[in-house]
Amino acid sequence: MHRRQVLKVGLGSVAMALIPLSWALPAREEAAWLFSAVDDPSGGHFIAGVALDGQTRFMIEVPERCHGGCLRPDSRQAVLFARRPGTRMYVIDGDSRQLVHTLAAGEGYHFYGHGVFDLSGRYLYVTANRLEDSAGLVQVYDAENAYTHMRDMPLDGIGPHELRLMPDGDTLVIGLGASRRTQTTVGLSLIWTPWPRRCC
Repeated sequence: MHRRQVLKVGLGSVAMALIPLSWALPAREEAAWLFSAVDDPSGGHFIAGVALDGQTRFMIEVPERCHGGCLRPDSRQAVLFARRPGTRMYVIDGDSRQLVHTLAAGEGYHFYGHGVFDLSGRYLYVTANRLEDSAGLVQVYDAENAYTHMRDMPLDGIGPHELRLMPDGDTLVIGLGASRRTQTTVGLSLIWTPWPRRCC
């Protein structure tokens, strides 16, 4: 059974909003969990978890519809991000199945719905927008210190969306909506940027 089929069985009529994230729980609980953003028929927004058996499940209500998410390496945490122009991201503990942190983009900023951890699982990179000048940014958070906001890294473009960490562990690839130099809209702009392993 495919992951989306498991979610449909486990969650019934709610609508899925993103490709699920999954991990296996410790050996004492022989199950793998799928995590997804879902909406109910009345328009409520939730983060849902469903075990692969389709029976065990939980839902956490959140104020904004989520979009993308990522798993923290060597951890039991998952982070889901509000879809643009949302202003929150949510950290879930996979063992307790509880929301452990709700973090804001900060006044005058919003998220674009995506983020990625470095290989160590300490630093979280999140695409964001600064409203006053539409500047595209990567916001950096320290997961070992309650996801404290460390710094903003400016991008030479606007509308950053999805980002990925390359296998070398030092390079982020970021999809931009347009270049700030030309203001020309592009379908996909790849920015290859070396980030230091020790970020901040």
